[in-house]
Amino acid sequence: MGDLYSDDLLRLADAPDKPDFDDTAFFDAAGMVYNAGGFDASQLSTPEARRLIAETLKQINRAISSGVSYEVPETVRHALENNAFIFSGFKAYHTLREVGLSLTTDTGEIKPFEQFRRDVEKVNNQYNHNYLYAEYNHAVGASLMAERWQKD
Repeated sequence: MGDLYSDDLLRLADAPDKPDFDDTAFFDAAGMVYNAGGFDASQLSTPEARRLIAETLKQINRAISSGVSYEVPETVRHALENNAFIFSGFKAYHTLREVGLSLTTDTGEIKPFEQFRRDVEKVNNQYNHNYLYAEYNHAVGASLMAERWQKD
């Protein structure tokens, strides 16, 4: 039980282990929202949104893999990866909802595409770089704890 609180528990991602999000997945999905004139939940089934979900999942699964060893029971790994999948879908929903809110001006007019793109770059940086870095590190820590609890 004592090793649950050892110094190596808090392992933040350094440059080589940092999430490397493919921004084209986000911008393709943002373009889909722009072309549709808005966002609703049914768009999560489009290829663009599914690619965004898959890209987020890939990054979180990398974190899980770095946090658990190959000796961990398959049920533990499956539970972590299943939670990562569900999280990735919810995150894509909220990200694209934010993109949809960036589509119009204060007067309700649809923004010119270049202005829209500049605005959603901020959304991308916030959700897929800043938040993802914290989520990645949380997934590493949660994976380490799951493995340690499984051992004890």
